[in-house]
Amino acid sequence: MDDKTKRLFSISCMAIVALSILMMATPAMADDRCPKPDLTIIKKSEALDGDTLSVTYTIKNIGDGDAGASTTCIYADGALLTTDKVRKLKADKSCTSTVTIDPFKCPCGTTVTIKVCADNDDDVEESNKRNNCLENKLKCPECPCEKPDLTIIKKSEELDGNTLSVTYTIKNIGKVAACASTTCIYADGALLTTDTVGTLEAGESYTSTVTIDPFDCRCGTTVTIKVCADNDDDVEESNERNNCLENKLKCPECPCEKPDLTIIEKSEVLDGNTLSVTYTIKNIGKVAACASTTCIYADGALLTTDTVGTLEAGESYTSTVTIDPFKCPCGTTVTIKVCADNDDVVDESNERNNNCLENKLKCPECPCEKPDLTILTKSEAWVSLDDKTYTITYTVKNNGDGDAAASTTAIMINGVEVATDPVPELASGESYSNTLGPFTMQGYCDTIVVCADSDDAVVESNEGNNCRRNTFCRPGPVTSADVPALTPFGAAILIGSLSIFAVANMRRRDE
Repeated sequence: MDDKTKRLFSISCMAIVALSILMMATPAMADDRCPKPDLTIIKKSEALDGDTLSVTYTIKNIGDGDAGASTTCIYADGALLTTDKVRKLKADKSCTSTVTIDPFKCPCGTTVTIKVCADNDDDVEESNKRNNCLENKLKCPECPCEKPDLTIIKKSEELDGNTLSVTYTIKNIGKVAACASTTCIYADGALLTTDTVGTLEAGESYTSTVTIDPFDCRCGTTVTIKVCADNDDDVEESNERNNCLENKLKCPECPCEKPDLTIIEKSEVLDGNTLSVTYTIKNIGKVAACASTTCIYADGALLTTDTVGTLEAGESYTSTVTIDPFKCPCGTTVTIKVCADNDDVVDESNERNNNCLENKLKCPECPCEKPDLTILTKSEAWVSLDDKTYTITYTVKNNGDGDAAASTTAIMINGVEVATDPVPELASGESYSNTLGPFTMQGYCDTIVVCADSDDAVVESNEGNNCRRNTFCRPGPVTSADVPALTPFGAAILIGSLSIFAVANMRRRDE
């Protein structure tokens, strides 16, 4: 190699080294400008106990920024088993959790891939989204004994007008005989019909043709036809995951062009008890759609309707509908669904996209829960009419949402506090009863007031319903002992007592 070639080679090497250093430095510089979290599963393990699977995993934030709350998902052979909520994680912090799946079917003699993925819903903006999952193989127990195994080995469909014929072959690929079972046939997940299959020996197969009439195959669309052996799980099989076979059935082309209404976007705004729903409906068909009605639902219940005028092909219409009042239970989520052409007045090319769009609306958080003590009942009972002594029985109840601390009930007769009663702690909905006395009636009638939480020791949601008041009178006519000498003052006392007695008797008759 001559000197010129050596110089060129040296320059090329230095350029490559400089470019490599620049490429390695650039992400670090970007990270310095905007630190981000990076959630990853650093370790995991499984324990299988019968039909109970326990998955223990450790998630760590290996990024430079803090990570918000996220959702971990656990899969078996690609199928979602369960989810697990993960709290916020600061940079370089980890969290270990054990999740139980019960029941978990682990087909004997097989292996299952268990995969744990951090931040499965992409709630956290991470510096690296490709290192979120960790998986391994779980070996299922050996089969204790031979079992049958039913599976659909082939199927075909024939559509003649509105009549669909489905021909399928079911085979027992297990080692022992399978008892009678039921085959189910579905179209786009909806059950069409069932077919009874008799006993099948090991290796034996059975072919059947089932007719569905009428069958609505919407023109210009395709339908998924699925046939499932032993749909009711009557047969205990060595493998319960290979029972179904499905394929696409192409429906006839549409004879003419039609409109097609669908909700392409929607949003909600909740302001107190007023809900505003904004939606956009579009005619994605080939011809104009006549006037139609849009319906708005909350958790399946109709809230309101909205009239939509004629829409040309490709035309859209946006509307805001207000529902007032709208009850959004605090601390819950409500499913808001908007459906175009809810009354099916428009003959569309595709009625299956109808045209609905839904999402979850999060209601406001609930205010803190408080107790509410009130006198539920009270009554008086005579101890001695001659001595004019009686007892008072009352019941205090916590009608609030929170628990009530210990409190004091006070009894006042004719405006004077004559007794108090300590009340223990009361949980929400719990009550306490007691009988106090005896008390001596001063005249012919006593005005009795019973008040819960008389010392205001309990902070309640309603402080104005703590007391219960009534007038309790001695039965029988007024005697001279009950009335002072008929001086002007005595006459006033007599008139007042008679009035109270009359009112008390009228109340008893009304009750």
